[in-house]
Amino acid sequence: ELRIPSWELDDRGVTMLWGPSGAGKTTLIRVLTGLEPCGDFQWKFGDRDIAKDSPAERGLGVVFQHLALFPHM
Repeated sequence: ELRIPSWELDDRGVTMLWGPSGAGKTTLIRVLTGLEPCGDFQWKFGDRDIAKDSPAERGLGVVFQHLALFPHM
């Protein structure tokens, strides 16, 4: 279960996400990219709720650590 009641990030620089194994980092990335459903999740950017967009419309990508795509890469 992922619990983040409110989280605001400045629109500058780079934001890093870290924590121990099992803390929910991968789950959060999967929710943000639209790969994992999350009930009443809202993701506001200006007036737009990106959580309502399809994964393709979000314009995000992720490369996971394990070789799930192509073994030669």
